[in-house]
Amino acid sequence: MKKHFDLQRFILLFVRELILNKLSILIMGAALTLLFLGWDYVWRYIHMSVYIKHYFVYPAAAVFYCLAITSSVFKELDSSQKKIEYLMIPASVLEKYLVKYIYSTFVLIIMSIAAISTASIIVELLKVLSLPGKSMSSIMNHYTYAQLVLVLSYYFPLQAYFFFGAVYFRKLEFIKTLTMIIAMYGIIYMFYSTVLDPFTYIIGTKYSYVLSVNSIEYTKDLASVIRFVTVSVLPLALLVVGYLRLKETEAADGI
Repeated sequence: MKKHFDLQRFILLFVRELILNKLSILIMGAALTLLFLGWDYVWRYIHMSVYIKHYFVYPAAAVFYCLAITSSVFKELDSSQKKIEYLMIPASVLEKYLVKYIYSTFVLIIMSIAAISTASIIVELLKVLSLPGKSMSSIMNHYTYAQLVLVLSYYFPLQAYFFFGAVYFRKLEFIKTLTMIIAMYGIIYMFYSTVLDPFTYIIGTKYSYVLSVNSIEYTKDLASVIRFVTVSVLPLALLVVGYLRLKETEAADGI
């Protein structure tokens, strides 16, 4: 197979990915749109805050949906026949890996935004038709640039975990990756608690804690380090390991 990166070949491979998945993209977008429409209908009866709907439920649903899709982005590797066909594509491992990564990030993000926008337009059109004189707005108008960036800042690190799981695990990738994340954060929590305990002491009842100024500063610094590692360092490391895993898979099959 090809060893070096070629831009023209990479573009052709990316176009191939879009063509092969065009129906899946449309179905996924339609499903997400219907999900938002269904929630908007239900929302009228539960009388929950619009703030929660726009700033928590919709973004969380889109992120979760995209992560589930990401976990199966290397579905070709689950079947022996399809795996050979995929690995035999005349392109480098890096090109194949980047194409899948861009598809599972930017393409899915665009699909999610399109689904939210489509749902909002349909909802507002129905309101205008049922309530003459009502002006039309959009769900997307509820979001600012900073809020969209905030959602993406959570999506990209999480996506790296599930992208790694897609290439590393075989079968049930989403469940296995989710289990891995829960176990990892459980270990981090236990480590954090263990390190924090020596700097915390109890006075009076078991619910009364007094922390020294030094321990508070130490705790803040430790939390910042742990956040930096889990949000920045570890996702990048997993992307590298995922690439090496794909490379190993290709070498193991003698391609």
